[in-house]
Amino acid sequence: MKVQLFICATIVYLSAAVVSVNAQCDTWIGKPTQSDAENAHTIYRQSLKSNEFELAFENWQTAYKLAPAADGNRDYHYTDGIEIYKQKLSKATDEKLKQEYGETIMRLYDEAISCYKSKSIKVKVDTEVDSDDEDELISNGNVVSLTETLAAMAVHTGVSHYTTNWRTQKL
Repeated sequence: MKVQLFICATIVYLSAAVVSVNAQCDTWIGKPTQSDAENAHTIYRQSLKSNEFELAFENWQTAYKLAPAADGNRDYHYTDGIEIYKQKLSKATDEKLKQEYGETIMRLYDEAISCYKSKSIKVKVDTEVDSDDEDELISNGNVVSLTETLAAMAVHTGVSHYTTNWRTQKL
């Protein structure tokens, strides 16, 4: 009886983990809130370009809440969120807020990487999957593993700086 209870508990736990990953990688495609998410996405992206950070942040929050992985073809809700929170972190004077912003930055990095791994966000254009091995990609004629692609994304967005320095409080 204890073994059956343990197995059931394990299944429930794993199911919850899968639902959590799927929720953080939701897209707006086919959702009843698709137009709201697309509108918030457009407004926050334009606001970022014109340095209207409060309006950008407000609409980014809406876009991220409705569809963290946008349309599944871009990682903007993660990378833009990281940039917004980096800006907030650089201006914060309250230690508690700095801690909160830093943790949010790390969470967004983690979520983006999870979405790439689960293929909820497609790898950038000019990259195709090799039909023999789904874990290898062909990018500009070179075979690249998914791990290498994720590493490139991490370097591109600065995750190595934050994972090294945030944990040691040296930002």
